Amino acid sequence: LQCGLTVPFGTSGIWTLTVSVTGQQNQPTNSLQLKVVAAPPPLVKSLQGCSSTSLTAVCSDGVILTINGANFDSTTAINNKVVFDGGTGGPIGCNPLTSVSKSQLQCRLGVPLGAGGNWGVRVEVSGTPCCSTTNCSCAAVVP
Repeated sequence: LQCGLTVPFGTSGIWTLTVSVTGQQNQPTNSLQLKVVAAPPPLVKSLQGCSSTSLTAVCSDGVILTINGANFDSTTAINNKVVFDGGTGGPIGCNPLTSVSKSQLQCRLGVPLGAGGNWGVRVEVSGTPCCSTTNCSCAAVVP
C-alpha cells in the first residue's frame, strides 16, 4: 500500500494515520503516529533583472525579474505568489512564474502605463506570508 500525504503549508503537530479495509470485520488496529513539522516561511533576499543607469533603476513591462531567497515551493509553482506593495498607478503583476526553485523565482513583469515609484516585493507560499513578525527581512524594493 502506498499513499501520499498532503498537509497545508504551516501545519505542524502529531497526527495519527489509521489503515482499514472496507467491508472487513474485526480488523486489527493498524495505525502510525506521524510528526508534521511546519516549513519555514519564504524569505526574499534580493532582486535582479531591472536595468540601471548611474541615476536610476528601471523595471519595465516584459522584463524578467529574478527573486532570490529561500523556502519557495519548487514542486508546485502556483503555490508561490509574488505581491507588490506601494508605488502608484498599479497594480504590477509578476505572473506566471517562468522558473521556480527553492531559492529562486523568475517571472515576467506586467507594468501598466503610468505605474511608478518604489514597490515592495514579497512572496507568499500557499498563503503563508514571508514574515509573521515586524522586524524580519521579507521584502525588497523595485524602483
